[in-house]
Amino acid sequence: MKQFVLVSVLVLLFINKQYAQTKVFKEVGNSISSSIKAIIQDDNLVGYLSFTELERANADSFHYRLTIMDENLNDIGELNFTELKLDLQAVAFEQDVMCLAYLKSNFVGYGGKKRKERKEQLSNASLSVYTQFVSLDGKIINSNTVKANVKIMSAYNTGYDRNKIDDGVLKHRVQLKNMKGKGFACFYGDDNKCYVSVFNTEGKSVWNNDFMQGADNFVMLTSQHDIYLLYKKKEKLLEGGYWLMGYNVDNNAAFAKYDLSDKNGHSFSVRAFANDPITGRPYLAGMILHNRKGNSTMTVKQLAHGPYIGAFTAQIKNSGTSDIETVISDWSSHSQSEFSSKGRYQPTKSFMLFQPAFKDYDGNAYFAGTSFKRKPKWGAIGATVATSPLIIPPLWILMFAGTQKIQTRDALLFKQDKKGNLSYVTAIPSAHSRYITGKVSLLQNMAIPEYDMVVNSDTKSNYLVVSDKKNVNIYSVNQKKVIRTIPRKEGSVTTTIYPAKEGHIMVSEYNKQEKTRKFSIESL
Repeated sequence: MKQFVLVSVLVLLFINKQYAQTKVFKEVGNSISSSIKAIIQDDNLVGYLSFTELERANADSFHYRLTIMDENLNDIGELNFTELKLDLQAVAFEQDVMCLAYLKSNFVGYGGKKRKERKEQLSNASLSVYTQFVSLDGKIINSNTVKANVKIMSAYNTGYDRNKIDDGVLKHRVQLKNMKGKGFACFYGDDNKCYVSVFNTEGKSVWNNDFMQGADNFVMLTSQHDIYLLYKKKEKLLEGGYWLMGYNVDNNAAFAKYDLSDKNGHSFSVRAFANDPITGRPYLAGMILHNRKGNSTMTVKQLAHGPYIGAFTAQIKNSGTSDIETVISDWSSHSQSEFSSKGRYQPTKSFMLFQPAFKDYDGNAYFAGTSFKRKPKWGAIGATVATSPLIIPPLWILMFAGTQKIQTRDALLFKQDKKGNLSYVTAIPSAHSRYITGKVSLLQNMAIPEYDMVVNSDTKSNYLVVSDKKNVNIYSVNQKKVIRTIPRKEGSVTTTIYPAKEGHIMVSEYNKQEKTRKFSIESL
């Protein structure tokens, strides 16, 4: 398997009258491997960290190198150290200190082992969560190792690459956030329990809690000195089952568990869980599920039957979960004039697959998604009618061809005001697919664009990045227009866009012919 080593070349580019920092990473085939993680503070990207596994130090340990980069990809620090097998999971930043969370093992990730070798090592084998605290000039301040309760052979067999610790070895992945003025919050779950810990910037544990909660997954969000955990339980509705819990670190108070549903018992399908840009308190946003049809979201034909009955936002007003203000846009009750009772957008007769949701600096919530056009398949309908006396052939036609065809259209953006009115904002150009049968799963529809958000708190600006198979369109919510279009492929170069520091994007250009990947940070 081809691994990667980083060969950095610094180049200044003059693009759109803004300087962009650029790095080029070149592939080579050797045993050295590197990965890059974003350094996050207050849910904003403030830098990058390159984690490189070098050669083995001995039978048990490896040499590692951390390269610290600022938000413009400038190298600002480097750290070399030796440790057991590590896999970097997350990085957070607070008060000039970085906290790094790893998975660490003395057994998993050392390559394939013969049965006799495994048997000899199993008695002392372990897997741990390892937290490391590093200053910006590349000095280790402190570190902590906490053994995880996992079946070690199950961890060894997880994933396809025996030379790494797979992310799936824990029941719930490691998550790391900074807490302003406090330090860092870390969450993970093993085979026995879930754990939440808070460390100060000296790397000392200041607060811990563990709990048992059956859930498919968790998402952690910190807000001031509160830790919120959004979790999803297995329920009849696959997109439902969301609950909210949490803790206040100062008084060790646990928040009451909050069922994310409306007053009529309709489950919420969460699309956004973040801190409000105005209040700094958490909000959630997403779709409201039909109690009976809520699982029928896999095809456009099913979307046409109304699995979603509206959109919601839920704003947490104070610490805890007892004071939550919910805004509902319910089209099933005919209260949204632009939508039918089954969620079809009437002006364009489009069915919507809503994906991201976000809030702006004026208190409005936005919902974006891909639109689909549906038409009858007159050929299939005619063939069914013509062969109806034969019984079997028309059944085959209906089963495999169907009577409807669908086409992926533009991305549409809608705004929800504080009263719950949902109004059309604009269409963002997206590549239209060819017409295909309406029975095709949306998961198999490769024409559905990807969505990303970019925020600039200084100018109070929001940007929606829509990437389809042909172009990347960057839409300014404040200016109400597409401000830039970037082709996805030109010659041997394939371009991908990622969010970067506030008000910027990271442009990744992969040159297949030269086998290089260039990253540049560009201002919007």
